[in-house]
Amino acid sequence: MPATWIKNAVQKGVKLILADLGGPNSRAMPRMSCKFKPDTDVALLNAMLHVIVEEGLVAEAFVRDRTSGYEALRDNVKKFSPELMAPVCGIPAHTIREVARLYATSRGSMILWGMGYRSTCTAPTMRAA
Repeated sequence: MPATWIKNAVQKGVKLILADLGGPNSRAMPRMSCKFKPDTDVALLNAMLHVIVEEGLVAEAFVRDRTSGYEALRDNVKKFSPELMAPVCGIPAHTIREVARLYATSRGSMILWGMGYRSTCTAPTMRAA
């Protein structure tokens, strides 16, 4: 279960940043919580990438060895500063910058994306259970 894995990691000192649309128990354990507006997750990620590129926090060797098309991405995210994306996402620019820095400078980072039970085709069944 991803939830158990995440809880165990946090208990071991992993810094968890939760970015979601919200929920009753979703903010119980993260270091930071970023409640973004619906349909703005890509804007938030672009703003984070903007910071990572702008501040020279890119893992150059990783990008060189394991990706393609980085130059196009680098050029594209210049348009998505945290200051421009803050009103779109509903997250303050300084928070977007802090989250991007934590993400880029941690020993290991990942983004775990999930739709949650509210966004699945089985949501009515799950709610009734």
